[in-house]
This record gives sequence, C-alpha cells and structure tokens, in this order.
Amino acid sequence: MNARGSTIIVAGLLGCMACSAEQSSPNLLFIVVDSLRADRLEAYGYHRPTPAISSLAKDGVLFEESYSSAPWTLPAVATLFTGLAPTRHAATNTDALMSEELETLAERLLSKGYSTSGIVSNRIIGKKTRFNQGFERFDQELARGHRFISSQLITQLAIRELAVLARDPNEKPFFLFVHYFDPHYEYRNHEQIDYAGDSFGRLKGDEKIGQLRGMLADLNESELDFIRDRYDEEILFTDSAIGRLLDRLDRLELTENTLVVFTADHGEEFRDHGWLGHTQSLYRELVRVPLILRGPGVAQKLRLADPVSAVDLAPTLLELLGFREGLGDGSSLAPLLRGEALPARPVFCEVDYLGVDEGRPGLRTCHKKSVVGERYQLVRDDQSGVVELFEYRLDPAQAFDLSEEQPEEVRRLTSLLDKHLAQLALGAREMERTQFDEAELSELRELGYVDSEDDEDH
Repeated sequence: MNARGSTIIVAGLLGCMACSAEQSSPNLLFIVVDSLRADRLEAYGYHRPTPAISSLAKDGVLFEESYSSAPWTLPAVATLFTGLAPTRHAATNTDALMSEELETLAERLLSKGYSTSGIVSNRIIGKKTRFNQGFERFDQELARGHRFISSQLITQLAIRELAVLARDPNEKPFFLFVHYFDPHYEYRNHEQIDYAGDSFGRLKGDEKIGQLRGMLADLNESELDFIRDRYDEEILFTDSAIGRLLDRLDRLELTENTLVVFTADHGEEFRDHGWLGHTQSLYRELVRVPLILRGPGVAQKLRLADPVSAVDLAPTLLELLGFREGLGDGSSLAPLLRGEALPARPVFCEVDYLGVDEGRPGLRTCHKKSVVGERYQLVRDDQSGVVELFEYRLDPAQAFDLSEEQPEEVRRLTSLLDKHLAQLALGAREMERTQFDEAELSELRELGYVDSEDDEDH
C-alpha cells in the first residue's frame, strides 16, 4: 500500500472516530423560565413547594448565587445564547436585533452534528429579533402575550419534539431549548392552586401593569401579597409543566444521557426597591436567578455558594458536552460541577434600556451597572451618578446601603467595574435595530413592548 493510501485510511479512521464521538455526546435540554426570582423556589429556601424543580436540584448541582447579565429578557437571553455580555452583543433595546455575525450556542452545536430545536413563548426572543439562529426547527406559535396561559402547551410541544428527536435514525445528539413565559405579568389565576382568589380589595386581578404602577405608592401590604400570591401560582403551574417534560424525558430513556440546565432570564420586583416588574434596576430580586444543572459530568446533591455569571453558562455547557473551545466572554464552570475549586471572580450585570417610542416625550430609560463580589454588590446609576453598596449575604433584601460606611470597598469595586466596562468596550458591536409596521406595533403594544402610558416589561 502506498503512502497516499495509508493517509486516506488514517484520515477515514480519524473521521469515523470524530463521528462516533459526536454521536455519543450528551443531549442538551435547556429550560428557561421568564421573570422567575430564585428566592420564590423551594430549592432556594422558599416556603411554597415547586416539586419538579426541587427534584432536579436534588439530583444535580444548584448555584446559590447565579446572576443574569441583565434585568430583562432580550439582552439576558442573548447572553445565554452567545456567552457575551450585553455591551458586547449589543442587543440591549426593545427594537434591537441579535446580530447575524454572532455565533450562538445553537449554531455551534449544529456545526458539531447536533439536531437543534427551539420552543419559545415570548416573541421578543423570536424570529423577528433573530433568536432562531442555529435552530433547525424553531416554534414560537405560543408566544401570544401576557394573558395567554402557555406552560402546559409549551410542554406538549416540547414532548412532541422530544419524540421526534428520540426517533432520529442517525442517532444524532440533540439540543432542545424550551422557554416558559407564564410567571411573567400578567399573573393569571389557576383554579387548581388556591394561593390567591379572583380578586382582592381594589384589585380585580386583571389590571395592566401600568395601572398597578399608578397605584404603587398606595398599595398596602395585603394587596401586594395578593399580587405575590398570583405570581406564586404561576410559578407552581409552570413547575408542573416542567415536571411533565422531565417525566417524558425519563419515559423515553433519555435522562441518563441528557444534560439538563434550568435557569431564568431575570427576576421580578414587588416594590422591593420602589418598582413593580423589571428592566429598571440591578438589585438582587431582578438579577439573581436560579441555576440548576443535572446530567453527565455533573455532581449530585451539590450546592455552590460562589457568585457565577450568565456569560459562563455557554462555555460550561460546551465543555460538559465534550467540546474544548468555549463561546463568548465567559469561562467554563465545569470544574465546579465536578466538585473542584475555581478562583473567585467578580460578576457583572448591566442595563441600558430604551423602550419602543411612539413619539411620546418622557421615554422611560435606564442605564445602570453592577458588580457582585464574594461579599458585596455595588450598583451604580450612570444617569444620576448614585452608587449603592450592599452586603448581600447578611442583607439579602438589600435594605441597607453601606456606601458611606465602606468607601474603600466602593472604590475597589468601582475600579473593577470600570476596568471591566473598558474591556467590553474594546469589542462592543454596533446595535442593529428593526422596524415595526402598524400591525407589529399593535401586537407589541398589547405585549407591553411599546413604551406608552400603560407600559409593560418584557
């Protein structure tokens, strides 16, 4: 046999080995719940049950201090998909687009031989904004707004997709992204859950969030409890839908070889710091999110207290799936998931929010940055210049601003933040923006994506 023939055989064997490695790679089921605070889950110490999520945590690793990159959906999910901070991916306004030049997790896995499917229930991360990049199949038919109850229907679509993926004749591993919307306002009443009734006092249960904000200063604690109870109903309702999806994963005998990741895009505020909803701050109730992983390469019954960032999730998942090259700005947390140690690193969050304007003066904006260290969180308002400092482990409600008492810590964290932002600016993209026609504006207005008198978050 000549040298060229040997080379062809060796190359063929290496190619087959590569194919085999890809075919034996774990599947990835990526679950994101919209507007879900970590501290409203049983696994994070809450008094009400969320059995499916609690079971997932018992079988895997729970991050006690996981932080979103931003306090609203579009930039937060863009970070989950790209591993880039909002300044870098530039999808930071309501009318912003995900750049086609960015590589997403779905595109990377598709290039590695994965089947890729996405199911979303919020149009702001749909095809219009290019969040379908890299997905062979992408379903947004259930993205029907704040009053539509979708969790169980989302699970039905996901179960149907799992059945298709499990029957793949090529035995390709799959990436299935599933997004649940129901814990997002408007909080719907579920008769099978008795936390809250149809109405309470002045509240009829169907107010637009703009109406509630108009009443915000006058809402008493019992009325706020009614709103929180409705929110908890939505969470438990969604938890039951997630439980059905995980049960089907078991029945299809896919659990053993499927990496499951569960998280949220951001949290929600109930006048914790004077606001109702999200987008407007970087306090703990908005940026601390649940993060649980279970599956191949992940320890069981492990809770990790170190702060971690959403930018680290994409490279972590790629390493757990067997791929060495990361994605985005972050670093893999895989050693932590194996029970090893990593050096402590600060976590950064940001918001540069600008709603869709219809020509009305007084457009609502928000420009804030934050850094979370091992003990303190610093929050800076770039518009007012106000800086706040919280010792979040001892003061999880962030009721006591220590900025005047701890000037050295303020200077240290401010320096870290400024260096981080300067580094991000070196690789920042120009924002790409879309235009909405009248029909789309009408739909976005109903969904709350148009900044108006009765504005709603997303």
